[in-house]
Amino acid sequence: MLCAKAKTRQLLCDCSGAVRTASSQVCRAGGIEPYELVCQRHFDKIRREDDRTCSCPSSWGHSRKIHAHPIPTRYYQILDQVGRSSASSYNPGTRWCNKCSKEAPKRFKNWPQLEEEISEVQMYDAETSGTNLVEQSSTEFADSEMQKPNYWNIVEGQFGEMLVGQDGDIMLEASTWKLIQKKLNEPTIKDLVDNLSRQMDKCSDRQRLVSQPVFKEFLESHAPKLYKIILDSILSEHHGEKRANLQEKRAAALIWQLLYYRNQRHGEFMDESSIFLELHGLSSSGMALGKVLGFARDEKTKTHKKHIIATEHLKRARDMACKAIKGTSFQILCMDDFHNINAIKTPSERILTNAVHMATLLLDVQPSVDAVPRPVDPTNIHRCEMVTIPGRAPQLCRGGISTSAVINQITAFWPDFSRNFFLESLPQPYKEINLCTMQQSLKELRQDRKCMLPIAYYRVYSREDREECETLKSTILIDEIEQNLHSKDDYCTCHQYIFDVIPEFKEFLKLHVVPTVGDWPTWYQQKKIVCHAELEHEVTSLIPELGQFHVYLNSSEDVVKQYYPIFKEIYASVFGRRVKLAEKPKPDKVALCVVLSFCGWLSVRKQVIKAFGQCKDTEYSCLLHLFEEQIPLCFLHYPVIVRGGQFEQLALSMKHLAIMFVAMDRHHYNKASLSWISDVQHQQENFPDYHAAKSAICSVLNEKKVEIFHSTLRSRISKSDKGDKIKQTARLIARSNFEEDGFEKTFVPQYLRGYSDQDLLVLSGMASEGILAMFERVALNLGTPYMLPRPINRAGRPYGKAPYYLASFKKEFSTKSLPLGYRWPSSRPQPVDCDAEACHHPLHATIRRLTCGHTFHTCCMSDRAVDGASVCSNLSAVDAAGGSGSSNLVDGSNDKDSTTATNNELDADVFNEPTAARAGGENVHNVLSATQNSGVNVNIEVNIGGGSASAEGGEVVIGNVEGSAIGVGLWFCW
Repeated sequence: MLCAKAKTRQLLCDCSGAVRTASSQVCRAGGIEPYELVCQRHFDKIRREDDRTCSCPSSWGHSRKIHAHPIPTRYYQILDQVGRSSASSYNPGTRWCNKCSKEAPKRFKNWPQLEEEISEVQMYDAETSGTNLVEQSSTEFADSEMQKPNYWNIVEGQFGEMLVGQDGDIMLEASTWKLIQKKLNEPTIKDLVDNLSRQMDKCSDRQRLVSQPVFKEFLESHAPKLYKIILDSILSEHHGEKRANLQEKRAAALIWQLLYYRNQRHGEFMDESSIFLELHGLSSSGMALGKVLGFARDEKTKTHKKHIIATEHLKRARDMACKAIKGTSFQILCMDDFHNINAIKTPSERILTNAVHMATLLLDVQPSVDAVPRPVDPTNIHRCEMVTIPGRAPQLCRGGISTSAVINQITAFWPDFSRNFFLESLPQPYKEINLCTMQQSLKELRQDRKCMLPIAYYRVYSREDREECETLKSTILIDEIEQNLHSKDDYCTCHQYIFDVIPEFKEFLKLHVVPTVGDWPTWYQQKKIVCHAELEHEVTSLIPELGQFHVYLNSSEDVVKQYYPIFKEIYASVFGRRVKLAEKPKPDKVALCVVLSFCGWLSVRKQVIKAFGQCKDTEYSCLLHLFEEQIPLCFLHYPVIVRGGQFEQLALSMKHLAIMFVAMDRHHYNKASLSWISDVQHQQENFPDYHAAKSAICSVLNEKKVEIFHSTLRSRISKSDKGDKIKQTARLIARSNFEEDGFEKTFVPQYLRGYSDQDLLVLSGMASEGILAMFERVALNLGTPYMLPRPINRAGRPYGKAPYYLASFKKEFSTKSLPLGYRWPSSRPQPVDCDAEACHHPLHATIRRLTCGHTFHTCCMSDRAVDGASVCSNLSAVDAAGGSGSSNLVDGSNDKDSTTATNNELDADVFNEPTAARAGGENVHNVLSATQNSGVNVNIEVNIGGGSASAEGGEVVIGNVEGSAIGVGLWFCW
């Protein structure tokens, strides 16, 4: 295809570029027939020459500037006639100068071609004629020079069909022209934005428009066309509902940016965006880019906005609290300290660190539960006990520990505790946790109410989803103040601050009770405040509750530290010998050790217990006590029991923990756990309304939310921030809870709490191998543990209790690490089948192991003269800890634990296992090694001292052993 301008060989050589159809401008200016082809070079050349030349053959002269709009097509015929008759050098074109654009309409207005007002096109109404456009054109222009063969062509346009002539003439139907006029009269994007900007100026509260639903409603009322244009431009018919909602938010954000670009007064959306991004770690360089891209404001403007928000916080907090108070919703007061410590690398003074001490005051509102009224008799709120301190008159201790009530509770609980370990007493689903989906398994345990307790569970209140209640959405940050929380006076100062900020809360306490949860210092100091306050004072309506989250953390840490050699070996078996576990590991490592140990033990539990049977070796008793009692207790207490909302199971778990804390001589938490048991018993009998509410919301009656808030706050501040900066940041974080449809809740994707399918099968398998290796050494060293002499102090006198040397670990273990039977010398387990003093039953009688380390014949345990279940129920330590706790509450000057162990309780006799058991251990070691090396199912048969043990296909049957207990370890093929 040749260019229409390539008439000669020379012109053909000038052609270049792609060949394209000539436009109407190029056809007229270049003298080319319509729809002919022209090369890109000639196309551009003709357009350039036409755009800078006036084509009007005027006698009045020309101006220098070309008019912005081209010559209307209705003048083409007139200009051609004038040009050809007056000037031989006339060249048709499409542009004219500014002067000609003004003079030509005046000079040519009386010409016949312009007598009929037809605008820029010839209009014919097709509705009044039975002919089509082509027939109409042939009739009307029969005598015109336009009547030529194939002069008109039908073209499908945006608004319908139209006729385009070869000279550029256009004919439209009347209906089509009306559509074009309607389109031309529509407002442009600029007009729509201007109109919306004016409507925004009239809005009295533009801040509420940052909410996407509110802004969408505003747009549909004042700028529906603009919203529809932008939304349709980004929305596709293939998008689902979720994507369509996202596109609506994006359309709202785009309109906000257009408003901000046009007028920076409309920057409320950018204020929220810049504050949110700064709180989440966007640097100053990113903020500078945000001013260009439209998602951030200037630093000065942003600082001013943050100051306004922080200043309005107290008023908003009071309004939210008053709303909860008027609705008589159940409220939980959370108080905790927050420390921001900055280490100075190059100190100029004798100061190495700058520490800022803050106090967090948080109110958790549970609207699904009604507030508990204050009882008519205020003495029923707290237990009142008479405490006698040496040298003083008996004093009343409000909120003290009733040692008699605690002893009665533990005494009733003791038979079940002594016969079954904690893990053994749980339903079967707890022993069959899927190690491939650990988090999902724990969630199922929390939701499966049938397997939690064998008894029926009655729900007092119908509540929302527990997972939802565990978030911070239900909390109100009263304030973050710069305040130490070290003494009773510090907490009294915080109480007074709350009363000053929310006076209605003080009046609320006159009619209702409010629990206040926290860790040990918060619980203890508020107990002291209640103890020393007047009976009618408002603070007596505050019921201190021990935070279960810190009970879980401290119990896990105590267990890992107490059994450090065992956890160190399990940790090394999983991560390698070169990886050392710290003697005082951090909380994440503590949790990791507990999880790995629990999962590893579940894998080999049945095989080990069947292999060792009723073995009474000290090392085996120590390991069994750890894996069956303490590790499951620490692992399941908070993640499953507390979060599952099962109060009956929580009460049983707290009794187990109380015995563990007392046996370990754990300061503070030994008294706190006993006080929890005492308070529950008192509330159940004297304050049933509060006990029912406490049972219903035990899953959220803890300090976890304030700890979550502290984690969020710490991630938003720097180490060098001072008290005012931390307070402002805390208020900005808590602001989202004050707005039901604010910026963060509508534009920021909410965090969806999920459960990872983290596969712990491999790690638990490695941990189980390490556990089996320990039991293999125990089987080899049966009978080798012995008691060491009591340690000697500087004065040369023995003190404390005699430890035990465990040969399998080559370490000394205190009696705190052993079962309760080793705590009292008078009832220490003996190397016999039955620990009953007057036992005359045959050896083949059924033997029952107790959790304290003793074994008894079943018939001996049923004998009223020998109550095997209570052989280790020495509750003197419980009585001493409970009495010490009440005394400390009354005596404000002494906050230390006054319980001391009596050194003359234990003697220095060394307990040595018989040599027969030691020899049997060597045989077991050989069997274990052979099983491990073979890797297949084998038959095991071991004869020890007249007894026998056999195993076939992985199952072990243990017989009785005369004169000593036996143990058989079976290697479990992983």
